Amino acid sequence: MWTFVGPRPASWWVRRRLHEVLVHRADALLALNTPIDDDPTRSADAIDEWLSLVADRNTPVLDEGHTLHLHTTDAPGEWTLRPEGNGVACDPTHAKATTALRGPAMDLLLVLLRRLPRTR
Repeated sequence: MWTFVGPRPASWWVRRRLHEVLVHRADALLALNTPIDDDPTRSADAIDEWLSLVADRNTPVLDEGHTLHLHTTDAPGEWTLRPEGNGVACDPTHAKATTALRGPAMDLLLVLLRRLPRTR
């Protein structure tokens, strides 16, 4: 089926919509200054999906010589990003990086999507 990153199975859209709802629900709860209670595994999956979209876009997000390691503390999830060509490569692995972000999956997701500052 058609997607904005090329042909994918229809289930791709189901996952994409689930993560959209997850983030917009978090937006509403942040606006109400209410704690965000979500399944950390779902939030980690949203991070994984978002990183794959970033890698597919072939858009530079890291300066040459810089790497980023993300690690969720409440669900399985680790990713290492590094510049590659005109974009970024993302590996679901633990590795040393020039910058590391570690925390609950929902917090990491919201930082990546610029809903929360890098420090709280």
